[in-house]
Amino acid sequence: MEALEALNPGRTEACPSDLTLTLLDTGCLAGDEKDEVQAHLQTCARCRGWLDGAKADFAAIPGAERDAMVDRLTARAQRPRQRWPVAVAGALAIAAAALLLLHTPPPRPDVGLKGSGLDLRVYRERAGHVASTMSGDMFRPGDRLRFEVDVPSDGHMLVVGVESDGDLFRCYPNDRDESVPVEAGSGLLLSDAIELDSSTGHEVLHLVVCDAPFSAHDLRAAGARSLALPPGCRAAAFEMVKGVR
Repeated sequence: MEALEALNPGRTEACPSDLTLTLLDTGCLAGDEKDEVQAHLQTCARCRGWLDGAKADFAAIPGAERDAMVDRLTARAQRPRQRWPVAVAGALAIAAAALLLLHTPPPRPDVGLKGSGLDLRVYRERAGHVASTMSGDMFRPGDRLRFEVDVPSDGHMLVVGVESDGDLFRCYPNDRDESVPVEAGSGLLLSDAIELDSSTGHEVLHLVVCDAPFSAHDLRAAGARSLALPPGCRAAAFEMVKGVR
């Protein structure tokens, strides 16, 4: 299977992240960082175009109230139980997803409450249309995916995929094999987005959270739909059927 590619067409190393652009647009940047991003926009057509397109896409959503959404997410970020190091930015990542993925994903009946358990959710963008998906849904090569997770306790995290032949591939982070620290929370939108390659067949995505740091090399497929995990690890699975239709 070919490596999955991050979704950021046209972006250079000098460009701020799409989340940073969203934070500027929602009035959540200040001081030197705000000045730097605004100065960058004066010379970068890509970032100006991204902001203009994101605003237009969001404005086209029937009934969308962008400012009200930002206010609600900011209030949520400041609750005592929200423990991400950058709490407001972490919650506003959900608002960024509404712009990055063109709309706010519709509510899912199986989304758990904070602390209820480990869960992995997948949002799919295809031909400009975004939808939340269910485990077992049909996917296509070229679909763009972004992940949201519930993590009931602090730990270290990876999202990996298992192909039908048992080969593992990385999903989050999509540029390294080592786990990343994660703090307990619900509805945590992961920053990396990926694009599915040209292979087809049955694949399973796994959110793996361990008590200690680990690597993708510590994991191995155990049958078609499960992983053999190191001690102190737990996982949540999401099944995909990749076809060409």
